Amino acid sequence: MTISNVNKSIVLITRLLDDKKPVKPIYTSSPQKPNFGFSEKKDIKRNTPEDCGIESDRIADFLTKLKGSRDLNMHSVLIGRNGALCCEAVFNNHNLSTLKTTFSQCKSILSLAVGIAIEKGLLTLDTKIIDIFPDDCNAIVRIKLKDLTVEHLLTMTSGVLFNEIECMTETNWVRGFLRSITDNPPGKKFNYNSLNSYMLSAALCKVSGTSLSNFVNENLFAPLGITQFYWEKCPCGFEKGGWGLYISPYDMFKIATLVLNDGVLNGKQIIPADYLRLACSKQISTPADCGDFDYGFHIWVGPNEEAFLFNGMFGQNVLCFKKSKIIVISNAGNNEMFQQNTYYKTALNAFSGSFPKKLPANPLANARLNRLMRHLNEPFKPDCFIKRIYKNHQNKKQSLALNGLSFQMNRENSLGLFPVILQAVQNNYSSGLKGISFKVLNKTLNLVYEEAGCSYTIPVGFKEPLISNQLFFGEPYLINCIGRFSTNEDLKQILVIDINLLETPCTKRLKFQFDDDFCVLFQSENPGKPLLDLTLNSFKSNIPQIPILAPLFDKFDEDLAGYKVERLFSPKVVLKKK
Repeated sequence: MTISNVNKSIVLITRLLDDKKPVKPIYTSSPQKPNFGFSEKKDIKRNTPEDCGIESDRIADFLTKLKGSRDLNMHSVLIGRNGALCCEAVFNNHNLSTLKTTFSQCKSILSLAVGIAIEKGLLTLDTKIIDIFPDDCNAIVRIKLKDLTVEHLLTMTSGVLFNEIECMTETNWVRGFLRSITDNPPGKKFNYNSLNSYMLSAALCKVSGTSLSNFVNENLFAPLGITQFYWEKCPCGFEKGGWGLYISPYDMFKIATLVLNDGVLNGKQIIPADYLRLACSKQISTPADCGDFDYGFHIWVGPNEEAFLFNGMFGQNVLCFKKSKIIVISNAGNNEMFQQNTYYKTALNAFSGSFPKKLPANPLANARLNRLMRHLNEPFKPDCFIKRIYKNHQNKKQSLALNGLSFQMNRENSLGLFPVILQAVQNNYSSGLKGISFKVLNKTLNLVYEEAGCSYTIPVGFKEPLISNQLFFGEPYLINCIGRFSTNEDLKQILVIDINLLETPCTKRLKFQFDDDFCVLFQSENPGKPLLDLTLNSFKSNIPQIPILAPLFDKFDEDLAGYKVERLFSPKVVLKKK
């Protein structure tokens, strides 16, 4: 954190909150994400819950509570024990057949890689960071960070304030980190910052002479049979480390199983056991707003150290129970940064304690659980066959009525189809909505969403979601799309379309209200405004601690920002019929 970078960060946030024109980034990013496609995992053993020593009714009760919680937006849950899965639940039109972006969940995988590097003699917990990056250290850095070690980065106690927002304003992240302002000497205070993880990634790349992706593939993923993953890189070519990993939830189950087995796979020590004992134990206390978990080495440690957690924002979790060896893996689209909702207590209550190795078979309970899991992912359907036929007929009729209709925007704007949260994370921003049109092709309604310089044609399902591959800023994303027709209180026709970006936590909702010569478009997304509020508050809270930087925040009108955040995540625009 420097005066220059804070100033640039405020400029970038101000641009992001301006819905009247497209965002201009501080620096431009190149497309990275490849097309993963679908990936079925058949190399993992499956058992009934009772064969795993868990009651089917216990799992059903757990899933029912997740589905019924108002603060959760679950996408999928895997539950297993001793290398076997006993529950594969999918919610709300999502799936388990794509790689998922992990956000900070991958910090824990980075930690495992560091443990392997330590075993190989490439690093120690006491290795000084300035010794790894001599060319990026000036005289001030050598004095200020002379005691900064690998262990300080692992425990989020570096004291360095260069953060995720600032790295969107700087192309050399290593130099930005090392030359940043600090708020505490290393080792004194926990301050969660993904750039600590980035520095571990860069350090591992430097000492190993290869990329982080190559290192984890050779030493961790390949022994586990993990063949498909991708880790995004910074502008200088180092993997981001603390975020940017795409991997299958099934492969996360393999990794968690290995950790619970003390790093041993088929009799071979893959991850050093001594390191795992430290990594999965409390090393430092965390603030109350992080939830009930403390911190080990890039791994969250649960109450009484009964459990440990790989955690990514929005609800990407691998929760492991040391005593029972039960693993619960979840993907979600929650408005959360850390462990701030009911999911964690619900899971801890359900799976803490002792469990038998095996239970007697219970076919009836298992059948009830399977029916529940089918219901969790069913799109809305009318109750009876006659109603379904009528609804299908109405959908076709109303779709044909929209065929050929086209609407246009008459002003510059920053609206886009790609979710705002992902635009900010990827540093790629919409060029602004130009128009909307509808086409019926092969009896399927297609939404055409046109932005300046690009256009998205999206098939809309009504019985069930339709899947397509869309190219956002040169990066392919698998989406599914489901719609429904309705009317408002004035009996005007409404079309609601939900778009799920299957490899991410994000859902975009478009609601069209049609009139004779125009339509009103309401856009919203989840996760959304509450998450950005948390991010802005985190950025703001660091400024007053540094008197020299505090005046810069005066440029940022907090009340106006709140109003603009609302407009950014819940815009309402009128488009005129062509």
